[in-house]
Amino acid sequence: VPAMLVPSPPAAARARRALADGGGALGVRVATFSSWIADRWELFGDGRRLVSSAERMLLVRRAIGEAADGGAASGGALADAGAAEAGRGLAPAALEALGATPGTVDLVAGLAREALPWLADAGSSGEASLSDGERAVVAALARYAAKLRAAGLCELSEAAQALSGTLPASPVVTL
Repeated sequence: VPAMLVPSPPAAARARRALADGGGALGVRVATFSSWIADRWELFGDGRRLVSSAERMLLVRRAIGEAADGGAASGGALADAGAAEAGRGLAPAALEALGATPGTVDLVAGLAREALPWLADAGSSGEASLSDGERAVVAALARYAAKLRAAGLCELSEAAQALSGTLPASPVVTL
């Protein structure tokens, strides 16, 4: 079924109405990118459930807190090798500066929602051009990714990356 991806639910409703009025509504699926990825993930995913907004905020807050205290909440051991590598070489002040304030949690949660697989990999690649603050954020994201895996959850950006290599090519129109 061909799909037409639109930026928001109101845009989807307008597009559906326009297609219905023009007689072209049959055989075309109108969806937002996130709803289209969620549907595809249900069909072709690896069994993990997409994380909800509330779960994301909670897990990000915990990941930031654990990054700041050096993993004390998990017995002093980092959750996985990616989080350990991402936080390597950080000054304690840089980790402490990344407090779990509402603004920081919102920022890191937004980064996770939009680009988790790519940002979590940035820490393990030893990117030298990152500042201490940026490395602290990447370490928190790596810790968040480990928490998602442990809970059997998946971020929308992870699902999009995984599906990009597995779905067959089909006609998709983006607006």
